[in-house]
Amino acid sequence: MTKQQLLQPTYQKSYQKDFEGWSQAIPLINQQESPQFEVKEIWWCNIGVNIGTEADGNKPNNDISYFYTRPVLILKKLSNNSFIALPMSKKIKQGSWYYPIQIQSNSSNLLFHQIRSFDARRLTSKIARISDEQLQIIKNVFTNFILD
Repeated sequence: MTKQQLLQPTYQKSYQKDFEGWSQAIPLINQQESPQFEVKEIWWCNIGVNIGTEADGNKPNNDISYFYTRPVLILKKLSNNSFIALPMSKKIKQGSWYYPIQIQSNSSNLLFHQIRSFDARRLTSKIARISDEQLQIIKNVFTNFILD
C-alpha cells in the first residue's frame, strides 16, 4: 500500500476507529531509526489507534511520518530504544488523572491514566523540554495519583 493510500480514511463514520489504516502504518514506523531522546523532553509520538478509552493519536491529512501522533512527556528512559511517557491532550479536563501544563504558550493536560512504555521508533519530532523543577512537581503529583 502506498503512503497516499494509508492517509485515506478507511472508515465510514468519524466515531469509528481506523484500525486497518493503523495496522498498515505499523511496518513503516517499525523501519524508522530510533532518535536520541532524553527525560523531560516532549515529542510527537506515533501512539496509534487504541482500544476503547485508551488515548489515540490524531490522523494527519498529508504526512505519513506523523501518523496517529500525540505529544508525550518522557518521564523515564529505559534504554536508548525505549521509555516511559505520559501522553498529552489539548482538551482541558478536570480530575486527579489530568495535570495541566503550559508548553510554548499552549495549555495542555498530561494524561496520568494513560502512562505507558513506548519504543523510540514511535518518536517523530521534539517539541519542547521542561525544567527539572517542572519534572519534579509532575513526578510528585503523579506519585500521589498512583498511591491514592
